[in-house]
Amino acid sequence: MLYRDFVDLLKGLRESRSEEKKKCMLKEAISKVKGEGLKPFISLLTGQFFLPWQKERLKIGVYNLAEVLREMTGLKIEGLSINDTLKIIERGTERRGRQISIAMDQPLTVTEVYNTLKDICRVKGDGSLLKRREMVKSLLLRADSKQFKGILETVLRVSSRGFKEHTLIKALSETFNVSQDDFKRLLTYEPDYCEAINLLLKGGDVFEKLRAKPLKPLRTSKTIRATSLNKALNITRSPVALLFNGVIEVQVHRANPENQKVYTKNLVDITNRAKGLLEIFSECKQRNFILETEIYLSRFSGFMEALTSINKGEDISTGGKLKVTVTDILYLNGEDLAPRKTVERLKVLREITLSDEINKPVVIGKPSGKAIIKTLKEKGFNKVVIKDSDEPYYLSRKIFVPREVLV
Repeated sequence: MLYRDFVDLLKGLRESRSEEKKKCMLKEAISKVKGEGLKPFISLLTGQFFLPWQKERLKIGVYNLAEVLREMTGLKIEGLSINDTLKIIERGTERRGRQISIAMDQPLTVTEVYNTLKDICRVKGDGSLLKRREMVKSLLLRADSKQFKGILETVLRVSSRGFKEHTLIKALSETFNVSQDDFKRLLTYEPDYCEAINLLLKGGDVFEKLRAKPLKPLRTSKTIRATSLNKALNITRSPVALLFNGVIEVQVHRANPENQKVYTKNLVDITNRAKGLLEIFSECKQRNFILETEIYLSRFSGFMEALTSINKGEDISTGGKLKVTVTDILYLNGEDLAPRKTVERLKVLREITLSDEINKPVVIGKPSGKAIIKTLKEKGFNKVVIKDSDEPYYLSRKIFVPREVLV
């Protein structure tokens, strides 16, 4: 797809007020870029160049971009408002008789823009600053005014794309003839749109293969915003939010009061590294259970530090102030609860009596991003789990791990 056609698509999406029309526009565009062109198209469309847990970021830098524009126009550019910048460039080119846009013998494509922006982010080492500037400059020199504005919008991430995420999900589902519900569920395991589509197109019981696979956190930044939470709430059919203090998630299994085990989320046995936790659960009266549990230990600043401690063979439930929260119940007194709806499991969890040292999460039904942030602040919690209230355990989890949220 030519980049100028992509810019025209974004313009049409912003101007349209009909969700159905936007969906049709997206479907038409997606059908033209199937195959290798889908990844660049979706990345530019959503602004998701790198997944949240990847170290790379689309961060070229406002100062570097201003320097590039100064070199191209000879004018000092401040603030980097896109519309004002374009006006300055137009005036500068007229005054100096310089042509910024090179003749379009080879028009820019979506794939070229995508690859160039990713390559810019990966430049490192000596002279990397100048290399990045030259790469940005070479890309902008090939763009006409509309394309120029589109590239700046992508780099600066200052403009709405003109559609909601559920509209894109509808368009992708219908284009590739996959169940919209399955696609939404799969995004809880594989947040990359293109990878999720590829998995569904392969057929077979995709979820069966993924149930034992560790879930990837959608956000690992130091703060969490209401807009980020609303994004997750929008693609969860009937969301329910669980709020609590936690650093690392484990499962506590009891076959009988004398036989208790502790496992990581990947079902690695760490019983001998969680003796303090076992002492707390030994006071529970239930005959047998499987409890999804969050450990918060004051000596850990985050998940990676706790994981490192596990790998060293240290006891992750001692050496600091310990808080234990049971966030879900999968098995109780001989009954498998995992296939039951989240709301039903939470009701069982609310009604059973555990040890006095074991906490239960604050549950918000029909949550909003603002309501979650407000409760986080009021309670001093640092973790949110969003689940689908109508789904079984293995399909419903969507985890956000905000660190340093007004603790």
